[in-house]
This record gives sequence, structure tokens and C-alpha cells, in this order.
Amino acid sequence: MKIAVKAWLTIFCGLVALQSFGQTTWLRTAAPTNSWRLIACSADGNQLIASADVAKTVWISTNSGATWRLTHLPSKFWTSFALSADGTKIVAAASHPATSGGIYVSRDSGATWTITDLPDLCWSSVAISGDGSKLIAVAVRGDTPGAVYTSADFGWTWTQCKNIDASAFWDSVVLSVDGSKAILVSADHMYRSMDGGSTWSLLATPPPISGGASPACLLASSQDGSTLFFADHSPTGGLIYRSTDFGMTWTATAAPKASWTFIASSDEGKTVMVLPSAYQSGPLYVSTDSGQSWTTNSPTQVWCDVACSADGRRLFASSQGTTIMSRDGAIYVLGPANRPVNDESISARLFILTNWQYHVMPATPANRFYRLRTP
Repeated sequence: MKIAVKAWLTIFCGLVALQSFGQTTWLRTAAPTNSWRLIACSADGNQLIASADVAKTVWISTNSGATWRLTHLPSKFWTSFALSADGTKIVAAASHPATSGGIYVSRDSGATWTITDLPDLCWSSVAISGDGSKLIAVAVRGDTPGAVYTSADFGWTWTQCKNIDASAFWDSVVLSVDGSKAILVSADHMYRSMDGGSTWSLLATPPPISGGASPACLLASSQDGSTLFFADHSPTGGLIYRSTDFGMTWTATAAPKASWTFIASSDEGKTVMVLPSAYQSGPLYVSTDSGQSWTTNSPTQVWCDVACSADGRRLFASSQGTTIMSRDGAIYVLGPANRPVNDESISARLFILTNWQYHVMPATPANRFYRLRTP
């Protein structure tokens, strides 16, 4: 059967695989069953890093979740991960009074890790530039309230920001791909930097910020930092706000009221994914039109974190399972993903290309043909 489909080609294990842009089903990756918490990805969505909530272990995947390996990071309460565009450079933040905090960096895709010489604070959020050279780390509480540190040499040396509110407990920070623009939010304030964190200015008209916001979860940024999304974590129900002028003005998206938490966006700011409330069973909200409309076609799980590739075609979400701390959670992916060649899903079928027409058949001895509908 000859059919035309919207697809792109990849070379996978010496075979040609078909991956459809029209995939609308969330699939479990090969991550082991666990009570998953944080997740972050590289620009292309191939490199993933995720942490488990109970064992406090950290896992790495270099093929969009097809395989995973345990890192050598210590058991800690991990609060934030950030990856360079190619995924080779990673920064991880830990924060917990019982296990101590710390900022760790890897310069070899997570194979080895080094703890920085930053003070032992309750670190809440980290951000990294596209090339991995510029870093920002912020603390939510500790002996030094208002701790904001920057690095211009991928964590070898750090500088504490002085011209910023010293009484704030910072929740979330985002950085543009070139590392020149940053937005920082606390439970009370929002600051902007246009020089990579060297100087900061208080935004006069931020979106509504509810006190007691959840750490490391409120902001998402486009590639150049001009388009920003802010999730209001109000326990009585907040909104998702969008800015297209580096945070100077904000407008509410069409998202309903909820106690919004973790949020991620694509480089263009068109694809946005957000959790209505972490550690509660429910769906994920996804928008592909910058927040004008939202869909909730994910499985019902206790979702904990979300990540998005630069082009918005790969979305990832971590789950604790069907109930909180049930330990039957998984890492899910929506979009083109690397799978074993004997996977029975349509997006991993083998095909033969003849005269630019597709003969689609499964990777099984049965040699059955399938008809694919174009998106």
C-alpha cells in the first residue's frame, strides 16, 4: 500500500524509522517504575535528567527515554535541573535541611559530577545558557536570604549579586539561550536582568504573585527571553500569565484558575505545558498557541514536573503514579521518541522508500501493512 504521510526520517540502529508529528498519545518511556519528581531535557529532547522522590536518586537518558542509567550523584532532595542546548553540560540544585543543599555541575553529559564551592543553602532554582557557560543559582531560604549567584565559566567561579532585595526568598529563575536576559521571582517580587545577572531591576508591573509560591516552578522562557510565562501558585486559584516584552507587561492566558506549579515552554513560546497542582492526581495542560487554548489529553496521574524540547514537539512529564508516593510512577513522553525497533507503536514502524512513497509495515515477521492517517 502506498501512502503519503507527514513524517521525518531518522537513522536508528542502522534502520530507517518513521516518526509522525501527529502523535497525540502520552507513552511511558523505559524509565524504571518509581516515584518520579523532577525532569529536564536538552534542546532536542534527547538528553533527559530525572530524580526519584523516595530514593532521591538521579537518572540520565541520552535517547529520549529509550534507556536510562543511574548517576553517581548523592542522595539529596533535588530541587532543580538545567541543561545546555546539547545536553553535555548540566547543573543540579539540592535543598533540604536534613541532607544539606548544594549546586552540582557536570561537563560530560552526567557521567561525572563536581560540587561547587557555593555555600550550603536551600537552593531552589538554577538556569543555564545554551552553550552552558553562564549559570544562575538562587536560594529560597537558609542562612543567607536573597542569595542569587551567577557564573560565567560554567560553575568554576561564582559571584553573588548585591544590587537585589536581600530579604527575598527566591523561587524561580529563567535565562535566555544567549545568557544575556534573566527573570527572577520570589513570593513577593519579580526582577529582570538584561546583562546576564550583573545588575537587576524590580519590575513595576509584574503579574499577580501569591505569597508562599512553590520553589523552582513558576517561570518559563522563550529562546531570546522576550516571551515569558508565569504560573500563579495561589492556593485559592491563580492564572497563567504571558509577557512578550521581557516581563514589562503581562496578560492572562485562557488557562482556568488553579494552583499552578511546574511550567515549561518551547523556544518560540508557542508550546506551553503546565501542572494544575503538583502532588495531586489530575491531567496535564498543554497549549500549542501560546496559551490561547489548552488541552488535557494526558493520563490521570500524580504529576510532578514537566519539560519541553526547543521546538515544542517533544514533551516530557514525571509521575509519582496513580496516587501520591505510590511508587508506580513513570516518565512519559508526548511526541517523536526513540524506541526499540520491535516496538509495536506505529511511530516506530520500519518503512521502505520507493519513488518518495511510503510502504509502511511493522517490525515483525508477520509483515502486515498499516495505513497511517496524516495529521
